[in-house]
Amino acid sequence: MLLTQTLTVLVLACGAAPDAPQPEHIRMEPAAVLTWDEIVQGLHRAALPPGPETAQVIPFLEGPPPRPLSSADGINRSSIGIERAESSPPFSAAGSCAAGGGEPALVEDFIGLPDNGVTIPPDTMGAVGPNHVVTMLNSQVQIQNKNGCLISRVSLQTFWASVASTPFDPKVHFDSLSNRWIAVAVAQSRSPFSRVCFAASATDDPTGTWSFYFIDADAADTYWADYPGVGINSTWVAITNNMFTNATNSFGGAQMWVIDKSAWLAGGAFTLSIFPRYFDTSGGVSSFTLQPCLTYDGGEPVMYIVDNPGYYITASYAQLLRFSRITGSGAAPVWSVVPGSVFSATGFFAVANNFRNYQISAPQLGSSSRIRTNDPRILNAVFRNGTVWCTHSGGLPAAPSPTLDRTAAFWYQLNPAGMPSPIVQSGVLDGGFDVHHFFPSIAVNCGNDLCLGFSRSDATRYAEAVYACRASGDSAGTTGPIHVLKAGEDTYFKDFGSGANRWGDYSATCIDPVDDRTIWTLQEYAATSVGVGPNADRWGTWWGRIVPPSLSPEASEPTPAGFIDCNNNTQDDGCDIAVGTSEDCNGNLIPDECDLADMTSLDCNNNLQPDTCDIAFHTSEDCDDNGVPDECQPECNGNDVPDICDIGRGDSFDCNINGVPDECESPNCPASLVAFDINSGGTLSQSIAPVPGESNTAAAGIDRGGDDSQRPVEVILVSNQIEHASQRLGGNYTLIASTAQHGGVGVVGSANYEFSDGFWHAADAPAPCVSAVDCDDESVCTQDACAFGYCDHPQRKFGDVNHDAGVDIFDILCVLDGFAGVFIAPCTESNVDLIGCPSGDGTIDIFDILGVLDAFAGVNTCDCPAGP
Repeated sequence: MLLTQTLTVLVLACGAAPDAPQPEHIRMEPAAVLTWDEIVQGLHRAALPPGPETAQVIPFLEGPPPRPLSSADGINRSSIGIERAESSPPFSAAGSCAAGGGEPALVEDFIGLPDNGVTIPPDTMGAVGPNHVVTMLNSQVQIQNKNGCLISRVSLQTFWASVASTPFDPKVHFDSLSNRWIAVAVAQSRSPFSRVCFAASATDDPTGTWSFYFIDADAADTYWADYPGVGINSTWVAITNNMFTNATNSFGGAQMWVIDKSAWLAGGAFTLSIFPRYFDTSGGVSSFTLQPCLTYDGGEPVMYIVDNPGYYITASYAQLLRFSRITGSGAAPVWSVVPGSVFSATGFFAVANNFRNYQISAPQLGSSSRIRTNDPRILNAVFRNGTVWCTHSGGLPAAPSPTLDRTAAFWYQLNPAGMPSPIVQSGVLDGGFDVHHFFPSIAVNCGNDLCLGFSRSDATRYAEAVYACRASGDSAGTTGPIHVLKAGEDTYFKDFGSGANRWGDYSATCIDPVDDRTIWTLQEYAATSVGVGPNADRWGTWWGRIVPPSLSPEASEPTPAGFIDCNNNTQDDGCDIAVGTSEDCNGNLIPDECDLADMTSLDCNNNLQPDTCDIAFHTSEDCDDNGVPDECQPECNGNDVPDICDIGRGDSFDCNINGVPDECESPNCPASLVAFDINSGGTLSQSIAPVPGESNTAAAGIDRGGDDSQRPVEVILVSNQIEHASQRLGGNYTLIASTAQHGGVGVVGSANYEFSDGFWHAADAPAPCVSAVDCDDESVCTQDACAFGYCDHPQRKFGDVNHDAGVDIFDILCVLDGFAGVFIAPCTESNVDLIGCPSGDGTIDIFDILGVLDAFAGVNTCDCPAGP
């Protein structure tokens, strides 16, 4: 067979290429138009045989074996481009933005989708839009924000349910030229129901509306579609697949479907051009795994395609890649090879860094099981700033070495106008003996900075996610060092009984459309095993955001402080709070359920919400402002009011000051009055039976300043709180009411008494209160508080409206809430009324907001004694 192919190629190489088959044109209507909520709910399902109920091994089929081209036709080795770097000056294309000025650096990373134990391999794929990160694997589809916070997650089957029941090999891209998300998958492998599925978002928001389409892969039901490639430019969306027979899985050539993009964007029906199997046969050769370019240059009318069909030159073993293209109009695309190859009408060019068209599996730390690295097919291609960039893996050392010992990652920059030697530069990431680099993906930004993401494994490390970058000004063909994005955590072997330890089958690296400079990569790594069973090992996927040095990280999304997952739901705690998966009612950046689990917060009523939040949200009351919900405090008289508040409000009396209303204990207790002369130190005590609310007279005198004069003192007790004294006595005295029950002495209250208006008044006796609202002392330098039924006014820093010993964002939020009319203790109206000094102005306005901002900056606007 190989001899026949060789002779055929040689004959056709000397003659004209046959005309390529003409595509069939059909009109396509959406099969479903669904909101994201409808997708999640799985409201629409295709009328197809159901998918598998158990773990699924995604199909992967190899193409034809390596195919030689004889050198007996007299073609000179150097003319094919093998000596390209020495024979011609490099092509130069200026980037559309300033050069990066140095190697891009990782500024943020977070988990993509974890292994849910359902599918191998994941087929690692994702994309980034203006505000979202979308991961689409064989297992699930996930939407995150650009800090990695989970927004939504569904199974791949649910996402595609309106058009397919067993989707696989998904691809997702954000098209910056139309600001739409575009997704592709194939479904129903090795089946007459095989189909190609296409979906697109209505806007740049992936949580909005999507339109779904499906295409019958083969009208004759003989072949099924595998391993889609996706290309996008301003004119078309191109989808390619390898075709295999349903009966024997024999390779049957490539097929391509091209969507008229302008008609699709206008909504409704569009023209679909179907290029049949082997449409690309030209010069006697055909393709395998066609990779159309993701095109970022809006004015580029051509869509370029790169593939590695497996041909090599017999004498030199030089591998040949192929360059082809789509031209024409949106509704009438035309395929052809890029002209100029020394092998007439083939589009072939030889690589500069040679490789073997076979690959061996990769070793890993701690296990004799090796990880499959697949084959050297082109894995992705992009068109940027006038050139094509593409990547693949390949076996080393290249022939004529008799053995293979590693897999390396290869990349290229190609000039379409440079045939027969289009290579501007190429490079290889080679780890040396038995170090394997596999499933690379490539992205290039507007300044021609490049990054490749890939997996790495050898006998000294678990399979890990890595990347390497180069600045546009670096020496041709070079990259910076390989950096670890996510280290492997464990050995990996999982085959679901298939016998193949699958990995891949590709990865994703893409450009952030917001700045057109930041590069993102999604890569696979070996995650921690969940047990000891045959399928307990786990793959994982990890995102990284890589920024050129001229673009500060602050220009994009802020970087989170680190990955903390207190509730073990595979999402960072900050993300749980940001997207509402968890509540953080007390603002301490810890999910409430974790506060309760580690006793950082209390939950006395067992409603799974911290007590402080019950009070703040008024799901519980706190009549005495002690931070304990009323239902959790003692209540002896059956009126659903805590005892301490009954006493504080005067609804109950507590003559012995033990916190229990008098009606709940017997007998009531005697009391005594003690008068203390602050001038001479003399004291006098007399036992009385106080009657709350009535006049009670201590028939004794007080030594006034040591002059031996004594006068009777009349006091009125209201729930054992001295209200005023009625004798006209000179000087300042302290009166103390106390109890003497069971041999103990408890202080009821004390006050300095001053004479005015014919009475002695308690100048600083605490007033009874129910809440802090009752305790306004008209001073911005104290905190109005109600403690145990009595007012208290401790000093505070200016601006410390919530009295936590500092001025921070929570004080600012208190004042802003007050400006909006919301007052929750301790952020009461009198506490947040900061301006003017010293007593506020009775209104919460912009001046109070400015006041707390001054305090936050350390300015003590009202000269409070406690400082700013």
